[in-house]
Amino acid sequence: MKRENNDTVVSIKDLVVHYETHEGVVEAVNGVSFEIKKGEVLGLVGETGAGKTTIALSIMGLLPVPPAHVIDGEIILDGEILLGKQKVQKGRKKKDVVVAKSNHEMRHIRGKKVSMIFQDPMTALNPVRYVGDQIAEVVELHNICSAKEATQRAKEMMEKVGIPAERYYEYPHQFSGGMRQRVIIAIALACEPELLLADEPTTALDVTIQAQVLDMMRTLQREQQTALLMITHDLGIVAEMCDRCAIIYGGQIVECGDLEHIFDRPRHPYTRGLLSSIPSLEKDVSRLSPIPGLVADPMDLPEYCTFYDRCDKHCESCKTGDPDLVEAEPGHFVRCFRVEKGSV
Repeated sequence: MKRENNDTVVSIKDLVVHYETHEGVVEAVNGVSFEIKKGEVLGLVGETGAGKTTIALSIMGLLPVPPAHVIDGEIILDGEILLGKQKVQKGRKKKDVVVAKSNHEMRHIRGKKVSMIFQDPMTALNPVRYVGDQIAEVVELHNICSAKEATQRAKEMMEKVGIPAERYYEYPHQFSGGMRQRVIIAIALACEPELLLADEPTTALDVTIQAQVLDMMRTLQREQQTALLMITHDLGIVAEMCDRCAIIYGGQIVECGDLEHIFDRPRHPYTRGLLSSIPSLEKDVSRLSPIPGLVADPMDLPEYCTFYDRCDKHCESCKTGDPDLVEAEPGHFVRCFRVEKGSV
């Protein structure tokens, strides 16, 4: 199924994903909604276990089923519905059921329309195949071309990401961590996808290599006008790479806006806590201000605000229910009762 297309490359509405395990139900993603337009970079920021990777895997159709189950939501990529509700006959009645594209259908979409850069390049690459062949495979799979043309395109992509084409016939173990990540980026961008998902692509790299890889990603993204979802826990990367930022906590977006909103006028206590935890050369402080407590347990989320137990601004109304995501100012959305009342 297709819908009328516009500048929006991907649209996610009210996505809910649970993992059903022997220990209990993990509420990984709880009603996440956002859009990314062509050529735009959205940063998705949160602590480990916040649900960032689950969102990316939902778009790619790579959730492990079981234990993962999509409870609700809709994902539209380039006007095409990847995941959505459909009327299904159950007995005498028709019920709304969340239906996703089959794995066979997704094979024609992954790599062509959406690609993903994984966190660990060594586990993403086949250790017994030449790196060049792994790039060429994607090209040959999604384009009508000969093996020779696919090889030539793979060599061009290697040169684009700063790897000499002569290294086509080498194995992943012969490359450094930064070089392996460049190979992954070449694979992801070989077919010029509409959407690129980057799942903490520089976490395993040292600082100098990280800067090089980020600069290269940004250059290639601008050249191809690819929509990019940058998943990270580093606000420094967001400041360097992104146009907009969404802060996620407990499987929910708690604040979303452009960089000026997030860095200059943060409204949610969690966002403020993240920013105050970052060392600064401009401020003369003897100690940083960490966020107290532990991340909310996704197997035991409260029925009220998930950040309540760690928030230094909470009040009694914060325990009355889960706050809605409200527009505090044009383009700046916050999930907080205090914002709803106008007291923050």
